[in-house]
Amino acid sequence: MQDSSIIYVVLYSLLFILISGLFQPVVGKCSKTGPCSCQTEDGGKLDLHPISKTDGTPQFLDIDDPSGQDQFSWNPCKPFNEGTAIDVMVVQSRFGVPRRFYYNLGTEDSANFLDTDAGLVLQYSADALKENTLRTSIFKLICDQSQEGTLTALGERGQQAIYDFELRSKYACIQGGSSSISAGTVLCIVFFVLVFVYIVGGILFQTFVRKATGKERFPNYDMWRHFPIYVKTGIVFIFRRGKNVPVYQAI
Repeated sequence: MQDSSIIYVVLYSLLFILISGLFQPVVGKCSKTGPCSCQTEDGGKLDLHPISKTDGTPQFLDIDDPSGQDQFSWNPCKPFNEGTAIDVMVVQSRFGVPRRFYYNLGTEDSANFLDTDAGLVLQYSADALKENTLRTSIFKLICDQSQEGTLTALGERGQQAIYDFELRSKYACIQGGSSSISAGTVLCIVFFVLVFVYIVGGILFQTFVRKATGKERFPNYDMWRHFPIYVKTGIVFIFRRGKNVPVYQAI
């Protein structure tokens, strides 16, 4: 029983390490080299110049947000003018009377690449409404080799003046860099090597040391034979916890 408990601890630890490795960010830190370009520590580069205009107009013009109230324009690498917004990278526009309203959502010097849990993002900010109030726009950069450049406006986060976007583009992919494998891949390799050693080494030990035959040659066969029952019992316990508690009547 003690051996089974130890094996459970080891296996769950390996599973936790594997899952942690799989959910690590793929890109890692990408240091800014320009308003729309960055470089990773291993020399990989990201450059959005191919999907940015240079004539003073935005590459992505009047993109509707989910509410249908606002439209957004963005030019990744060079400032542009739209309405009353001058020298901006991102603009929010809204219908108004007697004229349309334009809000600055980001300046060129505020552009910054950030490595987040969701992946690599390009962030801008600007003082646009009133003093000491920032409006921030965050572009999640999604590597998609099938897309030249598709921008989706996700809208504002509550009333926080933070606006989220998604850019799907082949130019949002890191190009070049070293061919070294990621930490998540290393953890996967280690996990499967340990599983292989456990199975093969266990079979050899059971066969030649303990002289086991048949199914008993598989390491900890009895434990694995009952493993589905243990899993079922654990799931039932989790979902029924606190339910069907017997109530005793007062005498």
